[in-house]
Amino acid sequence: AQASLDGLKSQLTQTVNTIRDGKPVPLDVALLVPGDVIALRGGQGVPADCKWIEGDTIKVDTAPLTGEPLPWSVPRPDKAGEPGSGKVMWAGMTVVQGEAFCQVTHTGLDTEIGKAAALVMQNSGVQMGYFETKIMQVIKAVIFITLFITAVVFCVQTLVRDEDVHDTLIMCLSLVIGAVPIALPLVIQVTMAIGASTMADHKAIVTHITALQEIASMTVLNSDKTGTLTTAKMSVNFDKIWVRGDFSKDQALLWAALASNDANLDDPIDKAVLDAFKDHVGPEYEKQTALYNRSKFVGFNALVKRAVAYFTHAKVGELKVAKGLVDKILKTGDDGGDCWTVQDHDLIRREVKDAED
Repeated sequence: AQASLDGLKSQLTQTVNTIRDGKPVPLDVALLVPGDVIALRGGQGVPADCKWIEGDTIKVDTAPLTGEPLPWSVPRPDKAGEPGSGKVMWAGMTVVQGEAFCQVTHTGLDTEIGKAAALVMQNSGVQMGYFETKIMQVIKAVIFITLFITAVVFCVQTLVRDEDVHDTLIMCLSLVIGAVPIALPLVIQVTMAIGASTMADHKAIVTHITALQEIASMTVLNSDKTGTLTTAKMSVNFDKIWVRGDFSKDQALLWAALASNDANLDDPIDKAVLDAFKDHVGPEYEKQTALYNRSKFVGFNALVKRAVAYFTHAKVGELKVAKGLVDKILKTGDDGGDCWTVQDHDLIRREVKDAED
């Protein structure tokens, strides 16, 4: 089965449009070299570490590398002291929106994901766990003590008591065999294997038996951010929704859902808000949203940093609901979108900041 799978994989050669001699040429990604200019568009994987040259402001999914649920925009503002860092993309990312030309900077094991793979390969050999190391130390101590006692017994039996050397050797050999725990390492491995099977029943995958030994001796576990111990999915905590005045949390969640695009569930924020609202109201979802007739929807973009939905309601009349960056909701400024300024926006901004703290 593995051979068949490898055969199928070998037929699925990934190619990317590469500029060679001034013309775009489909090229096997394995043939890319630093300096090549490649064309990337939505849906393609980034085949090598590269930097953005020209084209759209693209969005790339970085979850496989960083665990972040929100895609990066490229180009983006550079990090302090790192000029050009805002144009960098790494192999393993996926372009989810836009088209652009990029220049390859590193390939193969020189890429960021390649370096990580090399480190994994270096540490993937047969290793002795902490617990097993301690057991082997005990076994060595027992062997040393046994050999010492055996030597004393042999000397006493042959030199002092003048016993037969052949019989004394057989007795000493029996003493060594009986004292040394030869089967102990095997017992440990079998016990660990049973433990791995038990953990598999709880949907925990053990890739190395030594990992169980390391966890058993662990006192502090340090882990990185989203995607390692979490699911890389955003969610809304209803209890922590902040509202002002006479507004309720139910109203806030309803309006947030109305300002989300239910036709684009690939957006992690919109999906999280809509899922939270559906879970909160249950079968009332269709009934509550049907009261609002949406006439227009302007999606979120990096320029205006907000999404705006326009509705008509039988009792309220015309309604405009916005969702986005706090500063761009309270006071939009003249950014080319639908602009407004909320009354007492400075006071509300301070209240929001206090609520966050």
